[in-house]
Amino acid sequence: MKATNILFLVFVSSVLLGMSGFALFKSNIRNINSLEVKFKGNGALFLSPEIVNKMLIQSQDSLFFQQKDVVALKLMEQRLLANPTIKNVQLYTIPQGELFVEIEERTPVLRVIGETSFYIDNTGAKMPLSNRHTATVPLFYGAIETANLKQVLRLIKSVNSDSFLKQELIHLKIQNNQLVLGLRSHPFEVIWGKPDGFVNKVNKLKRVCAYYVNTNDAPPVKLNLTYSQQVVASY
Repeated sequence: MKATNILFLVFVSSVLLGMSGFALFKSNIRNINSLEVKFKGNGALFLSPEIVNKMLIQSQDSLFFQQKDVVALKLMEQRLLANPTIKNVQLYTIPQGELFVEIEERTPVLRVIGETSFYIDNTGAKMPLSNRHTATVPLFYGAIETANLKQVLRLIKSVNSDSFLKQELIHLKIQNNQLVLGLRSHPFEVIWGKPDGFVNKVNKLKRVCAYYVNTNDAPPVKLNLTYSQQVVASY
């Protein structure tokens, strides 16, 4: 290859690299001038774009007055993830100076009613109650201990897989180390026991509920499903 051709290629490469570097430099010194918040999953139930803005923008020396190359996106992600309502968050910018925030809220599966009331999601994480949204989930009465939480969540997961019990379960508690359920359409308490044997227990419960729906017999006060081959009714 002739020397002139080599020099020409070097010159062109230098120009392209210079233009790319200049564009990157201009992009980096452009300030963050706008913010767009997007909600994934079930959308914005407990939060709103305005609430997220307030969490990110604390004062006039906030990210809107900083250059993009010094905006600590990871730090802002950590700030957002510190909010117990947020499950996942992702931040990214575009060269035009816009910051995008994608947020996924936690989904509560249980509401604990006690001295301090709060939601619990399917991972066992606590969520505060909100004035913006009230989740339609079963209520748990009393203090829920760490040792019992796994059992409760295991039962809730099974309940949500069964259309009958998902519709019927309105509250539960732990009494004498056993799970006790309250139903929407029937006045009796259901002594469920441990969260194992779900299919057998729910089938027995469906048969008993169908029986009392189709007869005029007085329903029991309690229904015990903990025995493998029978149902014990207490009047």
